[in-house]
Amino acid sequence: MLWVVRGTYGHTGEDVSIVVEAETRAEAEYMAIRRSIPVVIVGPATAEDVTAARETHQLYISRPEQWYTCFGQPVGGFQLACLMLCGVFTALTVLHSSHVLGL
Repeated sequence: MLWVVRGTYGHTGEDVSIVVEAETRAEAEYMAIRRSIPVVIVGPATAEDVTAARETHQLYISRPEQWYTCFGQPVGGFQLACLMLCGVFTALTVLHSSHVLGL
């Protein structure tokens, strides 16, 4: 389960929040203390918390995020669409050259 841990640094007054993956609330609090985050509030993370943590590189999860990959490298949506179009065009070319399609 994803937990959001919020706190405030005493010497600067800066608010900080991180999102951690943990089984229990106590484990999430421990993980924040281990990273020197002053713990004030611990609660379940929402989609907005996860997005904000991902943008500020404060998302700590043990499982890798789901990416589309090609030859072991992550690819984005546009690259994935281009690769799929190349596959379709290759299949059509093979079918045309073997006279299966009447194009």
